[in-house]
Amino acid sequence: MATMSVRSWLLLGLLAGIWGSSYLLIALGLTGFEPAFVAFLRVFLAAAVVVPFGLRHWRTLSGHWRSLPLLAATQVAVPFVLISTAEQQLASGLAGVLVASQPLWLVVLMPLLRQGWPALTSIAGTVTGFVGVALVVGPSGSGDVDPAAVAMMLGAALCYAFGAWWAKRTMTGVQPLAQTGATLTTATVLIAPVAAFQVPHELHLGASAAVVVLAVVGTGGAFVIYNRLIKDAGPARASLVSYLAPAVALGYGATILHEPLGWNSVLGLALILSGSWVSSRAPLRRRRAAAEVPVKETAVAGCTDR
Repeated sequence: MATMSVRSWLLLGLLAGIWGSSYLLIALGLTGFEPAFVAFLRVFLAAAVVVPFGLRHWRTLSGHWRSLPLLAATQVAVPFVLISTAEQQLASGLAGVLVASQPLWLVVLMPLLRQGWPALTSIAGTVTGFVGVALVVGPSGSGDVDPAAVAMMLGAALCYAFGAWWAKRTMTGVQPLAQTGATLTTATVLIAPVAAFQVPHELHLGASAAVVVLAVVGTGGAFVIYNRLIKDAGPARASLVSYLAPAVALGYGATILHEPLGWNSVLGLALILSGSWVSSRAPLRRRRAAAEVPVKETAVAGCTDR
C-alpha cells in the first residue's frame, strides 16, 4: 500500500483542526443564540457552500430522494440540535470526546438492524470504549457533568451511527458532494420550524462570527476538504480524522475556554478511540445481509467529527 502524500497529510491535519474546533465554535455561538438557531444557521450556510460543488452531479440523486429525510434527520438535523443543546451544560471538549463513541453504537445497532452479530473482538472493543465513556463523565474527569447533556451527546453519536448505516444502504451511486448538499438542504428544512421559535431579538457580533465560521469553514468547507481527502488517500485513511479531531476538541476546550482537563478525560478518550478502532475493524459473524450492502464512504456517512 502506497504511503500518503504530503498533501494528504496536510489535508488530514487541517481537517482535524477544523472539525475539532466545531465544539469550541458551538460554545461561542451559544453565547448569543439558542441551540436550535445555532444548528439552523450552521446547516443553512453550510448548504450554501456545498450545494454549488454538487450541482453538476445532482442527477445522481435520482431515485434516492425518499431516503433523504431520514438521512438528513439522523446525520445532521437531530444530532446538530442535540449537540448544541447539550453544550449549554457541557464542556466543549467533553462534547467532542463523547461524539467519538459513534463506532461503538454501530456495533450495538448491527444485530438490531439484522446485519449480523459482532465478533468477540468487536464486543471487547465496544466494552472498552464504553468504559472510556464512563471514565470521561466520572468524578475528576471534566468537572461537574450534567447527565441529561451526556445522554444528548450519546444520542447524537447514536444518530450518526444509524445515519452512516442508512447512507451506505440507500445512497449507493450518489456523488458524495451532491449527497452532502442535498442532505444539508433537507436538514435546513427540518430544523427551520424549531429554530423559528428561537430567533434572537438582536445579533451578537462574537456569537455571529463564531457561527459563520462554524458553518462556512467547520461544516461546509470541511465536507469539501473531506471529499478531496477521500479521493487523494482513500476512505480508510481519510477516516483517521475521526481519531484526531476529538483530541483536538479536548485541547481547544482546555487551552482556549480553560475547561477542566483531568486524567480521566485523557485516559477515557484513549479508551474510546482504541475501542472504536477495534470495534470498527472487526468482522461481523453471519454477516450475510450486510455483505449485500455496498460500502461507500461519502462526505457525510461515516464521519462524525463535525
